This record gives sequence, structure tokens and C-alpha cells, in this order.
Amino acid sequence: MAPESTGSFQVLVVCHANQIRSPMAEMLIRQAVSVHPGGPPDVAVRSAGVQAADGLPMHPWADRVLTSLEVPHDGFLTTRVTPEMLDAADLVLTADRVNRSQVVSLHPVVLHRTFTIRQFARLVGSAADRPTATSGGELLELAISQRSVVAAGRLVDDDIPDPAGRSLRRVRRAAELIQDAVGSAFATDGRPPSRVRRHALD
Repeated sequence: MAPESTGSFQVLVVCHANQIRSPMAEMLIRQAVSVHPGGPPDVAVRSAGVQAADGLPMHPWADRVLTSLEVPHDGFLTTRVTPEMLDAADLVLTADRVNRSQVVSLHPVVLHRTFTIRQFARLVGSAADRPTATSGGELLELAISQRSVVAAGRLVDDDIPDPAGRSLRRVRRAAELIQDAVGSAFATDGRPPSRVRRHALD
């Protein structure tokens, strides 16, 4: 793994192999909380995969997308998720509902603090009188409070489809979905993150 962000509220992002979706989300969340003054300052983030092989680089297309966005990601290596990692996390964000179920099956005590990335953003963003969160803990409390009152909508809308084995365009689309979710959940000053520059990726 690349060095963790400085902070006390631990966010763990999980996908299948920890090579595309979760590393992109890890780096984009780090960027959001570091460059957006309205974001919570205490967030530390890392990522892992439910079926990851330890010690591999991220997928070249994920590397290419993050490079285009000028998001630092040097030194990243894949990590397989463990119960100990889940236990240490204050918030677990997964790429899709399948990963969420796998995480909860591996370590059931994280059920209440585990969401898909897009689900978390939807819940945090749905608060009618949403205050400016000053900590990661406040974001989590807000999401939990909204979980019982916000309609689920289409379940598929809570997923970031796995682009593995598909195309650079699918990886780019996954990055766009992650950016939108991260901007809604973590960049609470209302400024969206920079979008993927298409011409640099085609």
C-alpha cells in the first residue's frame, strides 16, 4: 500500500482485486479531503480487495486515469482484505453490493458501518439540512441516520460496475462514478472534483 493519509478516522475501500476501483477511490478520497477545505480533515484512507493477491501494482488503466487527473498514487501495491483490517476501519466503503456482502460475511461486526461508495454518497447527500461535516465520524453518523429513512431506489445505482477485462472506457466511467460519489460525500464545500479528461485517455 501507499502511505496512508494523516488522520484518525479510518476509511477502508474494498473491491474485488484491489487493482482498479478501490485504489482509484482511495486516491480520489485522499485528494478530496486534502484539497477541499470543507471536507473532513481527519480522514485516513486505504484500500484492499476481497480476492486480491498481495503486492501487485494497480491496473495500468487505473494508473493512466489517475495520472490524467494529476492524482498522486506512487508506491501503490495491492492488499487482500482481512478481518483485522475491517476491525480497524471506522468506515468500510465497497465498490458494489457483492463486495459489501463479502465484507460483511468475512467480518459481520462491520455491518452497520459498511456501505457501497455510491450508497454512502447518496445517504450523506440526502440529508435535508445537511451540516458541514467537520469529521469523518460526523459523516458516518449522518449516513447511518439516513439509512432508515431514505428510499433505496434502484439497487444497481449503488454499484460501480467492475471494468476488469473490459476497456479503458469502462475504467474511465468507473472513475467518473467514483468522483461523483466522493465529491458528494467528502468534498462538503460543494465544489465538485476535477472530471476525467477524456481526450487524454482515448
